Amino acid sequence: LGAAALAARRLGAGAWAVLLPAGCYVFLKTLLLLLYGAASLPDFLLAYKAFIYLVLLAFFVGKSLFDGRRLAGLATFLVVVFLAKYGYSVVLGFADRPGVYMENNFELIMLMGLVYLADPYLGARRHWVFAGLAVTVLLSGSRSAALGLVCVYVFRYLRTSNRTWPFQLAGVAAVGWAVLALFSARAAQDSGAQLDRLVFFQTFQYEVRNWPLWEFVTGSFPLTPLSPGSCGSLAFYEILFSKTDPGVCYSVIFHSFLMRAVFDHGL
Repeated sequence: LGAAALAARRLGAGAWAVLLPAGCYVFLKTLLLLLYGAASLPDFLLAYKAFIYLVLLAFFVGKSLFDGRRLAGLATFLVVVFLAKYGYSVVLGFADRPGVYMENNFELIMLMGLVYLADPYLGARRHWVFAGLAVTVLLSGSRSAALGLVCVYVFRYLRTSNRTWPFQLAGVAAVGWAVLALFSARAAQDSGAQLDRLVFFQTFQYEVRNWPLWEFVTGSFPLTPLSPGSCGSLAFYEILFSKTDPGVCYSVIFHSFLMRAVFDHGL
């Protein structure tokens, strides 16, 4: 918030191209909620957080507020922190899905994004940082992060114009094999249990079963609660229920951002 406020003094055309549609959208939905809705402000902020962040990020468009050296230092520091935390959590049996901030599915995407952006500035420690990132991802048990790791490797290392491209291709095979091993291990753990993602998708299908075509385009009215039956079937995620109205749940409980986006905001 502070950085966005400091960066808001001068805005270029690129910033306005992000700020105006995002800001108008948040304003319109807020107005609808205040005039016709019944949900609480904390629930609204949680559902529309991504668009509020988009408004703030507009202030950074076209500005060089960060330099490569500091970015490389931050990425290296965080890789060391994540590797240490994930390492001792797994080795000492504290958690099979360790985390530093919260859920590793989300925080590892952040870490990989930082490493990807910092790669041109890492210099001699480039390979060591990627190796630390790879070990961290494989310790995490996160399948989405494992797929992301393959993407980071391919886009940062694989160059067919380089003479060493056969070795880089072998590296893709090695990283891919490690990812497959992680998928196999998770599949063995999940055998016999119904996948949470399938339950979320089935609940989503139930909620939109009577939607007309136009509602898939626009999404539902701001903060439309799910049916009591759907909330009851997802009661084991009670922490994601309404912050102010016990027993009521909203699309945040779908977990998948794609399903949340379609339900709340439309295609």
